[in-house]
Amino acid sequence: MSIEQTDNFEIPSDPGVLLKIKNGLQTVADSKLRQKAESDLQTETFNKLAEETGVPNRTLRKLATVQAEGMDKARAELDKVEALMFAINKGGLKEAHEANIEFAMNQDKGQAAPVADQV
Repeated sequence: MSIEQTDNFEIPSDPGVLLKIKNGLQTVADSKLRQKAESDLQTETFNKLAEETGVPNRTLRKLATVQAEGMDKARAELDKVEALMFAINKGGLKEAHEANIEFAMNQDKGQAAPVADQV
């Protein structure tokens, strides 16, 4: 068993190693094919739902993300955006800092109430 040298790595000549690489690459190729099929299914489903219900495709995608990831994560992200919008439009830098501290404290306590309502 010899190994041919290339620029950055050595090409294995062991048939067992080559078979392992081939099988691994096939697994990844199969996975990519399934991912593409899942993506196509999601697109078709969103398009059909949007057409049949009148709910925009974009909104349906957001709802699916919330359903998959959970409402707590979506609420936490929205709370952070709300705190930023408050700081930009009303609060100024000092209030933004205070809102961020309040937000962090609420996250530690597991509360999900909007920060702007608390300030």
